[in-house]
Amino acid sequence: MMLYVRVGLAALVAAAVLAVPATPASAACPTRGSDYPVLTGVLQLNAAPASGVRLTASGVGFRPGSTVCVEVESTPDQLATAKVSKDGGFTTTITVPELPAGQHLLRATGIARTGSTLILNTAFTNGYALPSTGTRVLRWALLIGSLGGLGLLLTRTRRSRTRGSAGIR
Repeated sequence: MMLYVRVGLAALVAAAVLAVPATPASAACPTRGSDYPVLTGVLQLNAAPASGVRLTASGVGFRPGSTVCVEVESTPDQLATAKVSKDGGFTTTITVPELPAGQHLLRATGIARTGSTLILNTAFTNGYALPSTGTRVLRWALLIGSLGGLGLLLTRTRRSRTRGSAGIR
């Protein structure tokens, strides 16, 4: 009887452990301070973010020695973690993953100097380009203007030669 109880308890514990979902490595960053007040700011980037672009992200206002986590919020994918320097700033290199077209948010989360949570954000649009119809019109206008100027120059040159040779005769 005791054996059945032990096997039953072991099965119950195993089922409970398997029922708890594992936290993926790319889960939201756990580096947070106290939840009130949550401080916000702007995440600084050295280039325009888009899928596949490698950039440098930086920010200030964090507790020295703490860890900052940089993630893309729309998926959420953890892109990097960085150690905060003595002056409260961090710098890290990230590569933006392949993202669907639309609005996305790069976010750096960490502990502020005051112990609160500090979140730095930068929003961007991925996968959209400006229409190129304006450049076609500009190209044609430049081509027509150049040809007109060349024609005017050739006409003036021909007239001056004609006048010069008419005076010699």
